[in-house]
Amino acid sequence: VHWVNYHDDALAYLAQLIINEQKDHLPDLSHVHIIISEPSAAATLRYQLLRRAAHYDVTALLGIHIETLKEWAYRHLTDNIKLCDPHSQELILIEALNQYPDLLGSTSPWVMAENLLSLFSELTLKHVQLPDSPDDFIAQLQQAYGDSSQQFSALGREAKLVHTLWQAWHTQLQDEGLSDTNSAYLYGLANSLDEVNDKQFFYLAGFEQFNPAELDWVQTLINRNQLRLLLHGNGKPANTNYHPDAPLTTISQQLSLSYAVTKKSPYTEFIDNVFDINTSPLQQRASNFQLQVENSPVKNNLAVYAANNTENEAHAIELQIRRWLSKGDKYQRIAVVTENRRLARRVRALLERSQVEIQDASGWALSTTSAAATIERWFECIEEDFDYLALLDLLKSPFLFTDIDRDNFKKVVYRFEQDIVRHENVSRNIERYQHALLTRRDRLANWSTESYSLLKNTLTRLDAAAQPLKAVFASKKKETASDLLQLFTESIENLGVFTAFESDMAGQRFLHALTELKTAANTINLPMNWLEFRTWIGRHLERINFQPVRQSSSVQLMGLSQSRLQKFDALIIAGAEQEYLPGRVSPSPFFNEAVRQELNLATLTVKLSERLHHFRRLLESAPRILITLRSEENGEPITASPWLDAIPVSYTHLTLPTTLPRC
Repeated sequence: VHWVNYHDDALAYLAQLIINEQKDHLPDLSHVHIIISEPSAAATLRYQLLRRAAHYDVTALLGIHIETLKEWAYRHLTDNIKLCDPHSQELILIEALNQYPDLLGSTSPWVMAENLLSLFSELTLKHVQLPDSPDDFIAQLQQAYGDSSQQFSALGREAKLVHTLWQAWHTQLQDEGLSDTNSAYLYGLANSLDEVNDKQFFYLAGFEQFNPAELDWVQTLINRNQLRLLLHGNGKPANTNYHPDAPLTTISQQLSLSYAVTKKSPYTEFIDNVFDINTSPLQQRASNFQLQVENSPVKNNLAVYAANNTENEAHAIELQIRRWLSKGDKYQRIAVVTENRRLARRVRALLERSQVEIQDASGWALSTTSAAATIERWFECIEEDFDYLALLDLLKSPFLFTDIDRDNFKKVVYRFEQDIVRHENVSRNIERYQHALLTRRDRLANWSTESYSLLKNTLTRLDAAAQPLKAVFASKKKETASDLLQLFTESIENLGVFTAFESDMAGQRFLHALTELKTAANTINLPMNWLEFRTWIGRHLERINFQPVRQSSSVQLMGLSQSRLQKFDALIIAGAEQEYLPGRVSPSPFFNEAVRQELNLATLTVKLSERLHHFRRLLESAPRILITLRSEENGEPITASPWLDAIPVSYTHLTLPTTLPRC
């Protein structure tokens, strides 16, 4: 086990360790497996490996594997394992919920299924076995709750719901000969140990927690002397469960590891003092530290900018990045780490406007892309009888009817908006639009034959493409998921959208999502009405994280967890408000904290400590750090992150000069 301090470059350390230990095998490292928790760190690690291999006159490395633990495990599934994808799992659970309407009550089956799948995932990964009898399960929970008669009724309903759906879900999977993704992961992990030969060697880095199966896997390979575990953080135990070092303390206890105590800089000592919350009150810790260290260790490392609103914060971030870039090669790696996706997208737009390329490792929901917006407008046209707002947005989409000359089409759409919608005051219904178009042409004669025909044909094509879906919407009857997907696919093919999506990155991801849903529907062909179908599509697009092709750039945009193992020349931690740091760590709707601890499930304290660990690590991941936040928005004060409030630094107000070199 190798402890790497927060202020050290973990990837550089790992690369040096690998090359030093494997130098006799260079350049062939096909026996080396590097397991990292964050895939986005792979490119930097490869660069670091090549840099260090160059000292041995090696310019290329052969066969080295860099992957996640899940990727490794899934490669070791046997042929008899038939994997049930997450979308099929959801439909199976929805089908089970529909069989128990008394358990569901007024709750949305989709929301209930999402929460139950999250719980089932935890139960599986933690090796939690529910009793065969629901009464035994109720008794177990009642003991954990420490209660009695007052909560017995609610407790019984909760236990019965979880127990019944757990059994029904697993029975359905078994009947279909399927394995859920988490069970398959655990099986692949265990099976891989039998397939590892004595020449293979493993390096693990960036992990803050292990489930029981992962611990067994790690411990087995450590015992075989075939694994190095790199832990990035202080080599000392945390003094409380809510502490930046708590996640690594848990791993140390689980694996019975010894700690590595190293000499620390005044800055490291300062940050440690800030978060040693159980030793003494903050003010006393600050006074004691001031007696030990005369000059502030954060003066040249850390600055905070409090903005008046989101736009001001985004401009400040863009300005600071361009200032750093204007200093040349000194800043080769600049990162913006934020959990505020709205702010991230605005920063990205400002930088692109300044011709600064940026790598966005976190991406954004597919539902927010223009491709998904086109689909949403199409659904609205079906539901609202081609209301003019939805129709105009659809007609202005670059994905619609790509077989028509775009310049002519744009002119016709403009004429339609001005003449038919505004002057004729027609706001919905294809027949009314066409009637108004004919009337206006005959009355004013200012529509050319070509323009009239183009718009008339466009409206006719839209109406024809919509008819099958409008029939489903109007009938209120349930159709099978596969039939609805077929009707939907045919409709967007008739719009020309399908073809246009094939040449757009977000469109391609949408088509892939459609294929995923079709696979799920073929597994469990669940009957749905129109609203359920719309919900199914919408939730799927919301959950998909869309990432454009990564460009080589000095500036990276990422979330907290994606910054694992990374080291930067300069860093901006943006959106440092309580809303995002620690952010909304939503409690599970099932079981209170005491029961979750009894069942060995993650508690809120554990989840918050992991996020605090990431924040603490970031505070030493660059020599220059700017933390930004909003002090107010629309005149309303915004609460700063309690983690930031604990750090007594002066607020450094940035100014926005009128001239600055464009990068």
